[in-house]
Amino acid sequence: MLKTHRRLRLLLALVFCSPSNWCEARTQPGFQEILRDVLPAVVHIQSSERPLRPPAYLSPEQYFFKSPSPQGASVFPLGTGFLIKPQGYCVTSYQVIDGAQSFEVITADKRRIKASLLGGDRTIDLAVLKLEGAGRIATLDFADSDKAGLGDPLLLIGQGMGFQPFLSSGMLAAKGHVLGSGPYDRHFVLDFVTHPGNAGGPVIDSRGRVVGLASYVDQGPPHLGFALPSKLLQTSLRELIRHGKVLRAWLGMVGKSLTSMENFSEVHDSNVRAGVLVENLIVDAPAAQSGLQVGDLVVAAADKPLRDFAQLQDLLTDRKAGEQLTLKIYRRKQGFVTIKVLLGAIPSATDLPVTDNLL
Repeated sequence: MLKTHRRLRLLLALVFCSPSNWCEARTQPGFQEILRDVLPAVVHIQSSERPLRPPAYLSPEQYFFKSPSPQGASVFPLGTGFLIKPQGYCVTSYQVIDGAQSFEVITADKRRIKASLLGGDRTIDLAVLKLEGAGRIATLDFADSDKAGLGDPLLLIGQGMGFQPFLSSGMLAAKGHVLGSGPYDRHFVLDFVTHPGNAGGPVIDSRGRVVGLASYVDQGPPHLGFALPSKLLQTSLRELIRHGKVLRAWLGMVGKSLTSMENFSEVHDSNVRAGVLVENLIVDAPAAQSGLQVGDLVVAAADKPLRDFAQLQDLLTDRKAGEQLTLKIYRRKQGFVTIKVLLGAIPSATDLPVTDNLL
């Protein structure tokens, strides 16, 4: 009975809290002015079927109420999403829709719109839904995440339970953080928490534009949050809308950054101070076919010096399968060598190595 009363009090607080008071208490100065334009494009996503989620992921109900949806429930809250141009598309976190088969989007004016999964990418925690007969709806614009600076004020809007919006605000704490979810994850670190109640929601800058997509990390620091930057988000969305999946170019190599003098001792050349060491190669993949060898150090790609593994990842993100990529490598006993690699498409084979450093 006590648990029921606690749940009821929290539910009532969420339903009857005043949006204006909440915004005034929690948002940075100036965000109140843009909320009127932003909130209509933030939506709640639910399903008529109980989703088969991975054990580590908490549903919004489990996060807020510490218990799953009861037996016999007909509606299951999944999380937050937001609407973009062209009209008819809803962006969210892959974890939000993972395991669900049916989708319904609830808009700020309480319209219920059926939706279907157009495509998703588990690697970067991104999914896009196609709305059915949405008509005219509010949408959000994107900012250039490359221009976001440390300390910039940010606002995150969640609609995990479908009641009033759940707002969090703070600043950009770090850029380019790797969560370990795969070779292409490159996240913003926020000084406020992302959780199942706001995962999939938009991270908004002071001009009301989307600078990131909130991502929930179950083993992450308890007082920090993470967001997929808008540049990678937009690039991936174009692929998902066009092809239903993100098409990535790949080399077929496992590499690591040289980040310490101990690493540099593997190279035995005083002129080399940065690069990506080739630790393994996939048989018959583009890198191996082009003559790259285990132990080679990639010091430049496309005539740009490589600082680390992350920079090579970013470069491949902007490339397509079938394009040629010129690599400058340092090879023991031979010195510097130039290799041209014809990039391929990442295969869907299940026998690829399980590693975050496969490109």
